[in-house]
Amino acid sequence: MKVIQIDLKQPAKIEPVDEDIITMAGCDLGFIMPGNPPQVLQIEQGSDMASFNLRTDDVLVGVDGRDTRGVTKDELGKLLRAASRLTFERPGEDGGEEEAKAQAARASEKPAPAAAGQ
Repeated sequence: MKVIQIDLKQPAKIEPVDEDIITMAGCDLGFIMPGNPPQVLQIEQGSDMASFNLRTDDVLVGVDGRDTRGVTKDELGKLLRAASRLTFERPGEDGGEEEAKAQAARASEKPAPAAAGQ
């Protein structure tokens, strides 16, 4: 997983959308699965959060060092209103484990040696 740290110069504007979505500075965060951290659903082009290169499906895993797994939408709203640092993870993009798997797959696909005497 790629980790993305965002240091906010000022608290972001927070707007509750519905029971499962919060909008923060042009970034919709949704509570997809209970107990899991909120996930980026959509990012408004030109918004504050778009300037940090966030993508759909990135996951907000920390607010000022606090783990966001299991927080409620209301708790997250309170945390975000005072936040100075956000930590996101990008699933499937770390360059480490995924690349190691790809290298292992390529190694197993080496062509068989040609038969002698042909």
